[in-house]
Amino acid sequence: HKKQNMLFKNIIGQEKIKNILRNSADNNHIAHAISLFGQNGIGKFKLALAYLQYLNCQNPQNGDSCNQCPNCRMFNNFAHPNLHLIYPIVKPDNAKTVTCLDFFENFQKLLSEKDYFDLNDWINYLGTDNKQIRIFENESTQIAETISNPPYNKGYKGIIIWQPDKMNDVFANKIL
Repeated sequence: HKKQNMLFKNIIGQEKIKNILRNSADNNHIAHAISLFGQNGIGKFKLALAYLQYLNCQNPQNGDSCNQCPNCRMFNNFAHPNLHLIYPIVKPDNAKTVTCLDFFENFQKLLSEKDYFDLNDWINYLGTDNKQIRIFENESTQIAETISNPPYNKGYKGIIIWQPDKMNDVFANKIL
């Protein structure tokens, strides 16, 4: 796996939103929820990762994460305790319950190999044979546990929900 560099400077364009996010962090005006939307392939997911890393960086420099402190190194491996990823998955026929964590290695591989990706790239990594992928109800339990625990190292926890349009109704209602 190549390591990710989740830095604002590595995101093509998006200068206006990068400045808004930087200013919110620098002025300690952190919203409890942010929705990034737009066309596929413009880097919304990568922007969310860069913002969360910036919020947790121990030594931000020149409007970006240092990429050297222990927190940044953990983010570059998608292993920071304050980083929680929710994404659509396929439920195997023989599974009673399934969560994103069951597919984390696959998702980590996709994140490490592609700077920009879309749902079709993820479906190809899963090899789903055209099965429908969803964000299932079980993820709401993961989110409840995540928000009930204090953040690591007095930082900021972030739950990034990629492809929220793939939430099943039960999950969507529970988190709202």
